[in-house]
Amino acid sequence: IDSLNVVAVGDTGLIVRTTDGGATWVKQQLPSPVIALEDVSFANPLEGIIVGADSMFITSDGGSHWNTASFGGAFLWQCHAYGSGKFRAFEYFTGQVYTTTDNWKTVDSTEEIYPGNNPTSVPGGHQRGFATCNWSGDTIMAYGNDLADSPAVAYPLIARSTDAGNTWTTVFDDTDNNYLSLVDRMSSIDRDTI
Repeated sequence: IDSLNVVAVGDTGLIVRTTDGGATWVKQQLPSPVIALEDVSFANPLEGIIVGADSMFITSDGGSHWNTASFGGAFLWQCHAYGSGKFRAFEYFTGQVYTTTDNWKTVDSTEEIYPGNNPTSVPGGHQRGFATCNWSGDTIMAYGNDLADSPAVAYPLIARSTDAGNTWTTVFDDTDNNYLSLVDRMSSIDRDTI
């Protein structure tokens, strides 16, 4: 969050926070048990969000109290806190983006990055899936793989949106060069250099 405030999350609902740059850590509790937490984001030391595969929690007091969000989509994998009740969540595989400006009382959603994405409807039998994304304002870089059905191989895939997920451009799909891998890590895009 800043040089003093850091929040870490993990399996079985683990949340720990430091306010002294990592010298000491304090456990925080969620209002309900969670199998695995997938991502955490804070806009500032007080306002934050945590997503699990089928649950979402927000705080406005630095995590002293976590509240279950009224919206809890399926397979939420990434999240981003903007402050003043604005949050976004990214759905695993499809890349659908959910946005709220009122702490999840109302939700806007985008289409999937590749609508109707399944091997029978995608040319060449490819299925494109996104494991995660990076955020910087309304710019989102989603990354994962382009999975071919015959032969069964995964190719690296990156898609980019500059309008909060409403439209996407495939910026890297290496199906021609047979680079058998997926993109599973990316440097932050919220700075001057990508």
